[in-house]
This record gives sequence, structure tokens and C-alpha cells, in this order.
Amino acid sequence: MVTTMQRRSLDDVLEQLVKEAGSEFATVPVVTRLVLRTGVNLKQPRPDQRFNRDAISKVVAVLNDMGFLK
Repeated sequence: MVTTMQRRSLDDVLEQLVKEAGSEFATVPVVTRLVLRTGVNLKQPRPDQRFNRDAISKVVAVLNDMGFLK
């Protein structure tokens, strides 16, 4: 499992999510909910968000609420 310290970018978060979900296709509804709840698109993050610690923390918190990345 990727720890919080190893999540250096939104790409790392997406990689972990795909591993937990089993396939990239299975992440589509989750990524859609993340966009609606956080304004962050894991599949195509804005350059200013990709390495932003606040954005990463927000995404990880929402994913935790949704039952992922525990």
C-alpha cells in the first residue's frame, strides 16, 4: 500500500486507486465523484494541482470517505 508520505503527486494517488479497484475502467465513477467533490481530476490533473499537497490531501481524504486507500 502506498503511504501518505509516498503520495507525491496525484499520479501516485491514481496508481494506488487503480490497484485497489482492479482496473482503470473501474475507477471511472470514482474519478467522476472526485471531480464533483474536490474539483480535482485524477485522470487529467491541472498542472498546478498535480504536485499540490493540499489537493493531494483533499483527494485522499475524499477517497478515504468513499472507502478507498485505507
